[in-house]
Amino acid sequence: MIPRYLFRAYSPGSDGINNSMGFSCQAISEECNTIASLKDLERQDARRMLKDHVLWASWKVRQDDILISFSSSFLFTVQHCIRKIEKCYNTTKDNCFITILDTKCYPDDTFQWTVDLLRKYNLDEYDHRNLLHTYHEGEYLAEHELYTSAPEQACHVSFSSIEASMYRIAPDLKEPQHRNNLVYAMRAFRAQWYSRPEVVSDSNIRQALTLASNFGGKWFLPMSVWGLAMRHREQNSIRMLADRLIGMDDFPFPYMYRDRTVVPATLRELQEWKDLMESLFLRSENRKREDDPVGGLLGSFPNLGIAEN
Repeated sequence: MIPRYLFRAYSPGSDGINNSMGFSCQAISEECNTIASLKDLERQDARRMLKDHVLWASWKVRQDDILISFSSSFLFTVQHCIRKIEKCYNTTKDNCFITILDTKCYPDDTFQWTVDLLRKYNLDEYDHRNLLHTYHEGEYLAEHELYTSAPEQACHVSFSSIEASMYRIAPDLKEPQHRNNLVYAMRAFRAQWYSRPEVVSDSNIRQALTLASNFGGKWFLPMSVWGLAMRHREQNSIRMLADRLIGMDDFPFPYMYRDRTVVPATLRELQEWKDLMESLFLRSENRKREDDPVGGLLGSFPNLGIAEN
């Protein structure tokens, strides 16, 4: 269950080496680089490293952490960046960055779902209350280092470049009570923003497209949809966005395999992104069938499993 897109927030206060060329783990930055994978460790040593990393304790208790965290949620990553700016030393909106990367550009075993690793090493809430598996359903881990220098692999943007767009799309993000928090802020946003559907307005479309323009290129379509996925949307009201995106052929889906994989219930924003993307896909397909009855995207993806409405 590897997502098509993953996100990472980083700043000068982040562990490891982080820049537009890629990410290196804490062990490399601290010159404790002796292994490249958890599989190279004895089981108990690997278990301790995983536990320390997932609990954000590595910076306090070790220097040899080889794990690098990513999230399937753009919303989580934005809030993480806001929290870093508020709490981390020497971190500003100009040097706190958000990366989106395309996992399709990497070998299949590059990323591992944190929940799978917690299960593999028998870690759960009985070891620590914050190891409850549902807390980590949006987290994915890479090992050792990851290069992101090729433009098709990733895009890095500073928080300052998207700040205005994000605060117009989601004004709650700038409320003082949310700025230095992560878990409780995410719970509040998910409870408030997705309780009832809202019609997509022309203003919503403009805001989403403005956000996406900061990423550009192949990232424009998925980030346009993320700009709308900050609320529960009326699926029938996205016609205006569909009209503006007609002609784009690469409609991505949440996970690498084009099937109806269920998004974890905790990730309400990713479910919204998925629903919006499927609606856009079907509208594009219907439009193409009107122009070319024997063509269309569905013919390219016979195993997609999405029924037409």
